[in-house]
Amino acid sequence: MIKTPEKMCKVSIAGSKKVLEDTIQIMHEKGTVHLVDYAITKSEKEGGVFSIGNSFERADDLSIALVKARSLMRTLGVERVSSATSLQESEKIVEKRIDWLHSVISGLLERREETGEELRKIERARDALHFIEMLGVDIDILKETEELSMYKGFVNSNPENVLKSVSKKLELFSEKVGKEIAFVLFIEKEKGNEALARLKTLEFRDIEFPGNFEKYGTLAKLEKTAKSSELELIDLQKKIDRFRRVEGKFLQNSEYNLKRSSETAEAPLKFAVSDNSFVVEGWIPQRKYSSLEKTLETELKDRIHVECEEASDELGMTPPTELQNPELINSFEFFVDLYSKPIYKEIDPTNFIFLTFPLFFGFILGDVGYGVITLALFYGAKKILKGKEAHSLLNALMLASFATIIFGFIFGEFFGYEPYHPLLARAHEVNMMLTISVVVGIIHINLGYFLGMLNDYRQKGVGYMIKHTGSWLGFEIAILLVILEIFGKLSFVYSTYLVYGALAASVILLYIGHGIIGIIEIPSILSNILSYTRLFAVGLASVALAIIVNDFAGAAFSSGGFGYVTGVLTLVVGHTINIALGILGGFLQSLRLHYVEFFTKFYKGGGEAYLPFGD
Repeated sequence: MIKTPEKMCKVSIAGSKKVLEDTIQIMHEKGTVHLVDYAITKSEKEGGVFSIGNSFERADDLSIALVKARSLMRTLGVERVSSATSLQESEKIVEKRIDWLHSVISGLLERREETGEELRKIERARDALHFIEMLGVDIDILKETEELSMYKGFVNSNPENVLKSVSKKLELFSEKVGKEIAFVLFIEKEKGNEALARLKTLEFRDIEFPGNFEKYGTLAKLEKTAKSSELELIDLQKKIDRFRRVEGKFLQNSEYNLKRSSETAEAPLKFAVSDNSFVVEGWIPQRKYSSLEKTLETELKDRIHVECEEASDELGMTPPTELQNPELINSFEFFVDLYSKPIYKEIDPTNFIFLTFPLFFGFILGDVGYGVITLALFYGAKKILKGKEAHSLLNALMLASFATIIFGFIFGEFFGYEPYHPLLARAHEVNMMLTISVVVGIIHINLGYFLGMLNDYRQKGVGYMIKHTGSWLGFEIAILLVILEIFGKLSFVYSTYLVYGALAASVILLYIGHGIIGIIEIPSILSNILSYTRLFAVGLASVALAIIVNDFAGAAFSSGGFGYVTGVLTLVVGHTINIALGILGGFLQSLRLHYVEFFTKFYKGGGEAYLPFGD
């Protein structure tokens, strides 16, 4: 039940430089060593014995090919894969094929962008040409000169009436368009501003002519050009889609294999090398060490030396963290990772979240109907969404939905209705529900203190355990004794002196372990326990809303006729909103009780994830 991260040992591998590449290949195939940058000592550096290794010659080419492959996959909408078959061609041939694909597809994309921009220009030019042809104006005269100003656009009434008094030297073309008048005005320069002022009194709206639009000639020619561009765009997209279908699998395999080849090519950057030898260090699970050692020594004989040293606090070692949980439970590692991975010697809280998160969620939502709906919703989302994190979260929420159904039977609730006499009617037995919530809080928080004591003992010994986490448990026990003394439940001789002496001793121990902060935080014990009443309070709000929705729907049904439609809509919309609020409230409040009230009693996190080379 109480688990810690997998036991690690620090592996050191030294060998002849002639087998450097073979060593890297074996380590990569085994996929068990978490490589660390080799720390060259001062004496090694000054003596010129070791230096950081250089990546292999092919690393740059592999990196470029990998970047191009990933770029093509993003462009074509091809997803990466977590495993793939080995490439049939050599890496050089694969790189050339990727270069060719990158060149061809980049050309298609560039042409598609140009064609799309051409269609956008055509769209802008279409309005201008339609405007000109509607007025019957020659396109060649639509430009200002040294003597004439030109105004074009729309006004709300005939502009001739307001322009007559401005100048006799003007030329006006106009046409009624719906409720507006389209026009083009040519007028002598010195009268231009006055004419513009008059036009503005008619709500003048200018029309912009795009640059070089006259190249399209007439509307008929423009439509012909537009049709040609649209067909070209369709053809380009078909070619791109065909590349996706034909080359998608190749790109997936190439990306996967190039990534692995690139990892091995760049691996020497974590090695220390001399003219004739190399050294590399990393972390490996103890249970996997013997397999690696056997493979290296079998393949490379006496040209390699492998040793493993168990992780030790005294040597300042900080191994990476690899959690080891069964398949059903490891989905809840999502919540641990969301907070922070445990450090190497810290207790893994995943098991406890697996037990309590669904219970808290189910206790809050607690309705058979809601549980069935959320279970179906989360199951459907799991089928649609991809990715390990999404599946882990949805698996956890599906278990929480099962808990919701179970508590729904206990509370006798089905979409807010009570079809039978429940074991515990939470809408009516308020005091009992509050008591249960507080008791759950006391148990959960003290479980946290107990785990904190185990962590302290494992990491820093008995003395630190007693004054650090043990002081809080001691204070709680002292408070319990004081309460029993006040109510006369302790009747032995000198009980009063002993009880209050124990309370004073626990406060002193708190001060020793935590300083003045420990004394200040004494009231937080009560506030943390009372925080668990949210389990009932949030759930009660959900019940109340469900009852209100049902009452409104019932009133609508009783009115008959159209009331049946209104009633159904009320039920669907009301319960949909309540389920959404219930999911949000159940998730956030359950998570908050773990992160704030529970984790703070024993858990710090801050561990580094175990990322084996080649896995």
